[in-house]
Amino acid sequence: MLELLSMLRPLTTWQMLLGVCLLDLALIAVRLSWPEESTTAAAALSQQREKRLQYRQQQLRELLAHHSDLARQVADSKRQLEENRQQLQTLMADQASMAAADAEQLRLLTRGVEDVELGVAALLAKRSGQSGSKIRQNATHAELVT
Repeated sequence: MLELLSMLRPLTTWQMLLGVCLLDLALIAVRLSWPEESTTAAAALSQQREKRLQYRQQQLRELLAHHSDLARQVADSKRQLEENRQQLQTLMADQASMAAADAEQLRLLTRGVEDVELGVAALLAKRSGQSGSKIRQNATHAELVT
């Protein structure tokens, strides 16, 4: 370092300034000959952004496909639910009509049993010699018990 200073001492100020300028120009030339770091860094950043964008687009496509599949499943479920509801209404209507028919048959059967009971009571009364009013009393009593 001292050697360098001893070499520079005999130089005039203008010569030193000229040397510094030449040194700056040499450094600028060397710098310009190197690949631009900011350009390569910008290219790398651009490439990273492009990769991220492609990845996000792929994720979006997958998400849209999944959403489409879910929408189809929901539509199928709604259709199946409507079919099940209609089947249930049909079954309930059939059950109601069968219950009404069963109730009518039960009513007719009950009336038939009552008629048979009255007939049996009348026959028993005739055998035992009871009058008609006693038969009606027994029939009324049978109705109350039933």
